[in-house]
Amino acid sequence: MRRLNTIALVRKAVRRHADCIASEYLIDGCLLQEHIERATRRSLDLVSSIGWTVADYQRQYSQRLLLLSEPELPSGRQEILVCPECADVGCGCVSAEVRITDGQVTWNSLGSENNYDPDSLTLFAMGAFVFRLDEYQALLRGYAEAEPGAARA
Repeated sequence: MRRLNTIALVRKAVRRHADCIASEYLIDGCLLQEHIERATRRSLDLVSSIGWTVADYQRQYSQRLLLLSEPELPSGRQEILVCPECADVGCGCVSAEVRITDGQVTWNSLGSENNYDPDSLTLFAMGAFVFRLDEYQALLRGYAEAEPGAARA
């Protein structure tokens, strides 16, 4: 049986824009970005889309992570962290294969890619994250179900 990870959102200033506050994924008490930086030994300047993008984009992003809508990336993977200036996956993003099975959500094969170069995907040498489905849904549902045009931070 695979070990389950915990997931939460925490608000923090974006590295290159201290006046911009984004919600970041906290996995097992450590920022997702820190997990990735430890595995890749390189610094990232990417954030989640939650907390700073317009409400409609946060809704669409959350629906994709819940597998309620089609992925934005041609690879079929889901963007997890995006450009902190524009949230455009064309700038590059951290993506993952997201699967929901047997009451669990798995983020597998994390890597970096963009949406215009099919050869851009570079996988990270790190394992998967597995979350309880109910915990994962509770984290994202409010954003995914927000009415278009509604404000939510």
